[in-house]
Amino acid sequence: MQLADALARVRPASLKARLHAVLSCDVREKLQAIKVPVLYLQANRDRLIPVSVHADIKTQLHEMETCRYDAPHFLLQTKADAVAKDVLRLMSKVEVDKER
Repeated sequence: MQLADALARVRPASLKARLHAVLSCDVREKLQAIKVPVLYLQANRDRLIPVSVHADIKTQLHEMETCRYDAPHFLLQTKADAVAKDVLRLMSKVEVDKER
């Protein structure tokens, strides 16, 4: 799926809310507190999130796994099957505490 097709499927209000959330969010100082597996989904044709963001996050989350896709920013719209496969693969590695 191309970016234009992906954007056509997302309501303008949702796009606006997502953009606002990204631009107003900086949680870098909290990253080291994360104690669960992290999967970084990186689009190699992303024009919104610079490649440098990955390196910045990786300095805080040394055990972070990265999956790269030949796609624009909207991975869940353009590469949904591939992303779902990678998320399920990571989830299958996680041990569940059955006593909780």
